[in-house]
Amino acid sequence: MKFVQLSEAKFEKFSRSCACQNFLQSVEMYRRYQKKGVEAYLTGVEDKDKIIAAGLVLSNRSKFGQKIFKVPGGFLLDYDAKNAIKILEFYSKELKQFLLEKQGMILQISPNIVSQPRDNENNIVAGKDHLKIKEFLQKIGYKYLGEYENSKWIYVLETKGQDKDELFRNFRTSHRQSICKAKKENVK
Repeated sequence: MKFVQLSEAKFEKFSRSCACQNFLQSVEMYRRYQKKGVEAYLTGVEDKDKIIAAGLVLSNRSKFGQKIFKVPGGFLLDYDAKNAIKILEFYSKELKQFLLEKQGMILQISPNIVSQPRDNENNIVAGKDHLKIKEFLQKIGYKYLGEYENSKWIYVLETKGQDKDELFRNFRTSHRQSICKAKKENVK
């Protein structure tokens, strides 16, 4: 394995194929931050010339002349792969070294992983459980900041093959009510 800086094209190709993809980890976000003058890097891990992990890394702010970096939406990788922990350990170690050279003091990540999958009514259902990944990240030096620093819940619906009316009907009742209320208040 080797740590690399990725081109926009390589990052985009990998991010679009990754199961844990999210808009925070996209070339569009990278370009947006660059336009705003934010220090941003497209990083990754290659194994046998194949990208196996990637992440958009941003300089969030600085403190005492040192920078705080973040990986919004977490690293893009297959968290269910047999070697996911090995990749996470390697990526974290190499990225921290890379960021030290950029006057980095802190690295914040917020992995896009499901601790416990739930249905529309908030009941725990069968599915991928990533509590071991969370525990491992703490073991290698990351600190859990709790629900108050990051989003505790992310509500996701499959949108393929649905028009906007069907999609709206699939929202939880409370979400539909909030949207209707916001429309009445002219919130856009």
